[in-house]
Formats: sequence, C-alpha cells, structure tokens
Amino acid sequence: MVRGISSLAAENGDPVGQYNAGMSYMDPTQDRYAPGRARFWLEKAASQGDKLAKDRLSEALRK
Repeated sequence: MVRGISSLAAENGDPVGQYNAGMSYMDPTQDRYAPGRARFWLEKAASQGDKLAKDRLSEALRK
C-alpha cells in the first residue's frame, strides 16, 4: 500500500496519484525502494494516458 495523499488518489484511479505513487518507489537510496511497485503504479498511470508515466516507463526500458 502506498502512503500519504498519493495513496488515496492512486487507489481511487487518479493517474496523477498513480504516477506520484510510482515515483515514490523509484529511489534506490530510500527504504521504500520497490521497482516492482513503481512499475505497477506507473503502468496504471500510463494506461490512462499520463505522459510522464509513459516517458518514465520508456526511459526505464532503455536502460
């Protein structure tokens, strides 16, 4: 489960909340680092047309 304001938005289907939730799991220096969860939320946001999520996923696939 995601924490904070983004969690409610993400869990209620808001693509911006889903993007923010995904990004909250992207930083490998943080305890909450979880690439699988990050991808889950970013894919949800991207499927609803969130351009930033699409760009982030595209960037991750190039690495």
